[in-house]
Amino acid sequence: MREGILALRNGRTLTFTVNGTDDGHPVVYLHGIPGSRREPMLPADADLRLRVIALDRPGYGGSSPCTAYGFHQHANDLAALTDHLNIDRFSLFGFSGGGVFALACAAALGSRVEHVVVAGTPAIGLKNDLLNAAGDLTKGVWRMALEAPAALPEALAPLAVDTDTLVRTMLDGLSTVDRDLLRTDGIREHYAANMACAVQQGAERSAAAMARDVRLTVQPWGFDPAVLTQSVHVFHGADDPLVHVSHARVLASAIADARLEVRAGCGHYAAISGAPGAKLWRRVLPV
Repeated sequence: MREGILALRNGRTLTFTVNGTDDGHPVVYLHGIPGSRREPMLPADADLRLRVIALDRPGYGGSSPCTAYGFHQHANDLAALTDHLNIDRFSLFGFSGGGVFALACAAALGSRVEHVVVAGTPAIGLKNDLLNAAGDLTKGVWRMALEAPAALPEALAPLAVDTDTLVRTMLDGLSTVDRDLLRTDGIREHYAANMACAVQQGAERSAAAMARDVRLTVQPWGFDPAVLTQSVHVFHGADDPLVHVSHARVLASAIADARLEVRAGCGHYAAISGAPGAKLWRRVLPV
């Protein structure tokens, strides 16, 4: 894995990683909320030739904070990064809340994006009646983002005080299948490193970044998924306690060229680790 820093023309910096094979199909990975460039777990498969680029959104990892940030700026950041890496066309993989950012970038960047995979992605921005289709932690944060957005950063700050607190809080909101997966040797250490990177700028900045991203995902998105020209693979674990599977069904029905995959016996994190995740990475190849 190679680490990089990109200085943007607007004065901000982006931190990113590049993993996989240099001649592999390029895939830009968009992390969850919270998450970081350390989140993706590329399976050790010699036949899977991918070049995976993952970037920290502002306020996560080493990327400069940016409060006044939205999907348009994120698409511009992604375009600048792929230009920097001399990548013209690529696929997108968005996990959890990062799936909304992936769809927004696909809408903004058009033909540069070949194919999109989203996994465990909420669809609150499409239908507010999905607000309760989630676990207590998730729907509580969503509700505050809609009803009292100014108070959300302060409410999230205690979760971002340190890595142990954040990991413990996340695990408490998961199903047994997710907790067992994230406590597996190798995956446990990877997950902790991802969360440590997510909050490395301290509780105040990390909470502000999470609150900003949550607000963007739960409010009306400002783009219509029906206009996407790319094929989109929508994956969801049937036993996802954080974001219920009804979100995936709504999302897939809103996209013109969507394939819905609901996997029995899988939770939220099956999409990026374990055997189901290894299979899902193959879906990023253009069809």
